[in-house]
Amino acid sequence: MLSLRKWLVAGLLVIVPVAVTFAVLRWIVETLDSTLGVLPERWQPDKLIGVHIPGFGVLLTLAILLIVGGIASNFFGKKLVEWGDRLVARIP
Repeated sequence: MLSLRKWLVAGLLVIVPVAVTFAVLRWIVETLDSTLGVLPERWQPDKLIGVHIPGFGVLLTLAILLIVGGIASNFFGKKLVEWGDRLVARIP
């Protein structure tokens, strides 16, 4: 009986984190896919391709992050970050 309880606990310790991880990843993908609603109707991938592509919002989010990172790493971005740092430094 003790070994059955040990196996049950071990199984739960493996399955529960995996299930939670998949649930969180699914929620993230669905949330990021909903960001495609900000695009104009004719630019939405569902309308362009005619098929819903799950995870396309993730790709759009990664692209936006890369663009913002590229802007932030150039001269203009550095000046903007320095200005923001000076502004935050003034806060008591």
